[in-house]
Amino acid sequence: MQGLILLCVLIAGVVAQNQIEPFFKEFPCPFEADTENTDCCHYRMKNSRSGKFHGACMGGSVWSADMCACARARNVADCDPTTCDVPPHVAPTDCTEDDNSDTQCCRKGLLYTVDEADSTAYVMKSGRLVCHPGMEFSIEFCGCIGEAIMEPAVTEDSDGN
Repeated sequence: MQGLILLCVLIAGVVAQNQIEPFFKEFPCPFEADTENTDCCHYRMKNSRSGKFHGACMGGSVWSADMCACARARNVADCDPTTCDVPPHVAPTDCTEDDNSDTQCCRKGLLYTVDEADSTAYVMKSGRLVCHPGMEFSIEFCGCIGEAIMEPAVTEDSDGN
């Protein structure tokens, strides 16, 4: 039985690979390593008319031409992200745990303030936000808690309504 399962997984992998490879051949990666930078963490758009579209891989990731994306350094040969000239990821520091009170809490450096008129809402630097239907904001957990109500997808009937 295990052999049959393994065989099915291998066949599925081959089928998936045969479907993915033609996609990349038909639609080649529009990006390439940025040759103006000497490290392996920068990329740019190929044939960019303006030459202005350049990007940098953040958080210790590096450019992978095979994946056409920034990837974990361990998955890309011959690239050490510590040699890259990119700014480090900096966590927000709007607050600390010392800022916690009955009306606000700090979580991962972000300050949340309770909307006292609506238990499903909270306020952050970006503005007033509302929890998913069925959930309420909890100052104790500094986030929305409860069971979210998932609405069924709206579909058109045969009359197009």
